[in-house]
Amino acid sequence: MARKEFHITDQNATYIKEIKKELGFKSEGKTINYIIQTFAEKQRDFSLAKFMEDHYEENRKLTTHIRLGVNSAEKTTQEIKEMLNNYFLFNREPEEAFFPIEKDKHFITQKAE
Repeated sequence: MARKEFHITDQNATYIKEIKKELGFKSEGKTINYIIQTFAEKQRDFSLAKFMEDHYEENRKLTTHIRLGVNSAEKTTQEIKEMLNNYFLFNREPEEAFFPIEKDKHFITQKAE
């Protein structure tokens, strides 16, 4: 254990004595060690909370990009099916003219519905 000498203000000395009495420590050294450990734990908890907040924000952005991409792909698929319907309408017999949109849904779209 290291032995150090510190100069502190009277206000801080009073604060240390109050904590010592409140928590029932036998020495001021143990009280100071407790204060330092408590501060270190709070800093660690704050760092962990900050990391989790940043990680959540990154995942939220990624989820938004995926959702927008899927919506865009779904719209594009609808447009292609409508283009095929028009193609079949003008280049085939009327009974073969339409590409059934409901029949050819992607399995992920069906599951989502």
